[in-house]
Amino acid sequence: MLTTKEILKLESVLASPAVTKKRVERLRALKMIAKSPVGNRGRHIRQVLSEEIKLFIRQHIESFPTKENHYLGKPICYLDATLNVKTLYRLFKEKYFSIKFGGTKCLKVKKRSYSDEYMKYGFTYMLKETICYPQCVICYKVLGNDSMKPSKLAIHLNKCHPDLRTKMYIHNNKFKEKFLFSSFLETTTKAADIMEIMKQFFNDNKLQWKYLLGITTDGAPAMMGCKSGLQTRIKEIAPNVVGVYCFIHRQALATKTLPGSLKTVFNQLVKLVNHIKSSAFNTRLFTKFCSDLDAEHNKLLFYTSVRWLSAGNLSNEKWTGKNGNVITHSDKLKAFIEKLKLYKTRINNGNLIMFQNLTSVIGNNMLPEVLKIEILCHLDNLINEFGNYFPDVNLLSSEVIISPFSCDVKNVNEEAQEEFIELKNDTTAKDHFKITPLNNFWLKMRNSYPLCSTIALKALIPFSTSCLCEAGFSAMLSIKT
Repeated sequence: MLTTKEILKLESVLASPAVTKKRVERLRALKMIAKSPVGNRGRHIRQVLSEEIKLFIRQHIESFPTKENHYLGKPICYLDATLNVKTLYRLFKEKYFSIKFGGTKCLKVKKRSYSDEYMKYGFTYMLKETICYPQCVICYKVLGNDSMKPSKLAIHLNKCHPDLRTKMYIHNNKFKEKFLFSSFLETTTKAADIMEIMKQFFNDNKLQWKYLLGITTDGAPAMMGCKSGLQTRIKEIAPNVVGVYCFIHRQALATKTLPGSLKTVFNQLVKLVNHIKSSAFNTRLFTKFCSDLDAEHNKLLFYTSVRWLSAGNLSNEKWTGKNGNVITHSDKLKAFIEKLKLYKTRINNGNLIMFQNLTSVIGNNMLPEVLKIEILCHLDNLINEFGNYFPDVNLLSSEVIISPFSCDVKNVNEEAQEEFIELKNDTTAKDHFKITPLNNFWLKMRNSYPLCSTIALKALIPFSTSCLCEAGFSAMLSIKT
């Protein structure tokens, strides 16, 4: 029998939360066989973590923002109270997947791969030690590999760049030249018809007209009309747009100035070419004829009076490349006009070095006076026509864009002068300018020097030619012929 004192002691022990019925039964069983309980605390098998796993754990903990405590005389950093051990472990498991920390199976990192679809969120990637890290093409911020998924990339775009959620023009600090869309004109081809199709496309894709900076068209009245042309209609709803008359189209029209005798020869050539291209049989005969003569070329294009690819003009090849802009093409045009003036001087001096085919025909003989007058007249007409079709070629102030580090601050808009002075004295920016293409340089500067870069990009972004569209026409022509 237990005494009252012993009963009270037993009840107090059983009342403790650490003493369960299961433990009491275990102690009673051990007492019946005359054994004492043995504690195993601290005697479990220790699982040794590799240095790699320790590094992952350390990086995981350090990836969270910390707070500072100044009450102990020196600042002490600590994590937010919500980040307890359980939460940290759960987040660690989401970032890394593992079966065991010890034993034969080791921790593996869950590496996310980049997809081209992520570009719609404004992200490319940076590769480092075989791991892809998403990098924003707008602010260049690099996120962790665990952020390589649409939901997190969309959060960054919506939070940091809300005005750019529906459009992307830049990729890897480079302009992208691509077709936005193509559509049929079912009936008439008036400016109103084209404008209606463009409005429908903008509305369907939730694009804003204020972000349209340039429109390039040919010289048709439906495009260039000052009252109801397409450019005029677009400028009414797009305040930032700059209208450009295609350089190549203007050049094609400016070169239609042959004197009478030369024009007669040219017309005969056009008639001959179009006769060859008028039937498949004639085309095959011409190809066989060229092959028998070991000619360098064996195909011809139909000649038309407007399409700039057909006439083989001198300056077309220089203007049909990608990444061209109004500034570079204006420089090439001015150089071409200077060459025409040089040719006039040479011809007056009897020098025909620039006309190799003509030199091979004449040989050592003097250029006939009649032919000399015809050529000089043709060169004069070209110079005058280029001046008429490109009246703005000398009006474009491009020094601040193409030579910012040698340009006088007086040539810069007043609101950007102070920022321009900072740019001009930025040694790092100057080094970038020496090794970086012009377009890419100003794209890099748009965060550090927004006013100057905006001035430059407004001149660099608009297409100077309709080269992409004309290339499509040429591809179609090549398929059909």
